[in-house]
Amino acid sequence: MNLPLSLTVLRIFFVPLIVVLLLTKGNNMDIWAVVVFLLASATDLLDGYLARKRGQVTAMGILLDPLADKLLTASAFISLVWLHLVPAWMVVIIVGRELAVTGLRSIASAQGILLQASELGKTKMVLQVAAISVGLVGGQPLLDLDYSEDSRADVDFNVVALDNEQLIEVQGTAEGAPFSREQMNQLLDLAGTGLEELFRLQKAALASALGTGS
Repeated sequence: MNLPLSLTVLRIFFVPLIVVLLLTKGNNMDIWAVVVFLLASATDLLDGYLARKRGQVTAMGILLDPLADKLLTASAFISLVWLHLVPAWMVVIIVGRELAVTGLRSIASAQGILLQASELGKTKMVLQVAAISVGLVGGQPLLDLDYSEDSRADVDFNVVALDNEQLIEVQGTAEGAPFSREQMNQLLDLAGTGLEELFRLQKAALASALGTGS
């Protein structure tokens, strides 16, 4: 087993350790959980870099790398639901999407096609990610639409971004009426304001968990 593959396997072994640290009550256990999670995330960048640099990219590594990522993130999210720190519905969406991607990879693998993890996927492991909805309701731009507002929206946008202001996904639909470029820019600016607030809240929550204050 080469070094890059060993790092990938190590990331899988980190999964139960993170769950135990998150669910165990005690002094600084949450801090240790964060430390181990960050260390595991760092191996996600390192294993791919070493595999490419050393020419040690293998079929096993291509298959295990995204699996290790999904086990790591899913276990952390599910543990946070158990601790009542994040809503269950959000985790169901995230984990469901990850399982769907894994299923597609399995189908592709059965057909002899190997899909490598993208650089974007690795970036998301170490940067914060947030998503928010914006829309035009009665001609007025609104942020973070609830069900009632979303069902009445003339235009509906979903925006996903990293905390370095890089966009992952922008999905917009004219539900009731077409929209102009100016209105689209207005909605994206509004989404940017909402995402900044979400990232601020995420960092404040992390600082609180680490006991460093805001």
